Amino acid sequence: MEGIVEDYLKKMCVPCNDNGDKFIVTERILNIKNILRDTSYKILYEDNLCFLYGKKQIDISKNYILVSSHIDCLQNVSNFYKKNDNLYHGILDNAATNAAILSLMKEGKIDDNVLVVFTGDEEKNGNGARSVADWLNRKKISYFAIVLDVTSEGWQEGYNFTIENYFNSYDSKLKIAIEYLCKEYVKWVFIPSERGNTLKNICINLGENCAEWDEACDYADMGVDTFSICLPCSAQDDVCMHSNNGFDIRKSTLITYILVLERLLRKMAYEISIKKIRE
Repeated sequence: MEGIVEDYLKKMCVPCNDNGDKFIVTERILNIKNILRDTSYKILYEDNLCFLYGKKQIDISKNYILVSSHIDCLQNVSNFYKKNDNLYHGILDNAATNAAILSLMKEGKIDDNVLVVFTGDEEKNGNGARSVADWLNRKKISYFAIVLDVTSEGWQEGYNFTIENYFNSYDSKLKIAIEYLCKEYVKWVFIPSERGNTLKNICINLGENCAEWDEACDYADMGVDTFSICLPCSAQDDVCMHSNNGFDIRKSTLITYILVLERLLRKMAYEISIKKIRE
């Protein structure tokens, strides 16, 4: 797995820019489509700021998980290299979670009722996420969204991931997801939204800060139950997160993040296949 992930990480650590209406630098997009070319995945929906993958055509009678990983960044150069056996440098914004979900898709480790969307305009107005949510909502598809992103939280503490921007208007499968993650023997922390959303009746490690705005907020605005599972990185402020120098991630953290994501999606795919999302 490690060799494949590193190869994908390198291919994702290239600029991918948009102007709020469409992508204008597309090398990362081309790399994603090339990686998935000889798989069972097909593009089910595409517009100027998003492209949605699935293994089968969407069935309105079924429940789905939407995994969302933004590909736009503010960087315009690539400086990726391996610092040592456990540290990658020059990571561009959100390349690491792009590589994580691609590795699971390529290896066939995601169930048929999991859709994956790569989006743009996350840095400004969230129009990529809003576009795919609007498309699914108009089709009356039952789904919730899991957003993948990088975070400044948890790096110094050595956490393997964070859960951020949890928006759950129903006693739904999102609570089951969090309870399941609590059973994982890895270090993680919950970072609540600045809107005040939190988890009730679940024993969790609670962070001191409020989560930064990410695509989970955009999906929540579209009426979708959602949360973000984020990968800690060395960027401790917005300037470092978007610097052309890139930032660091730990290889061990990335590998653990991928394994946890695989288990989470498998668990949730099963849960939504036997029960309604909103009960």
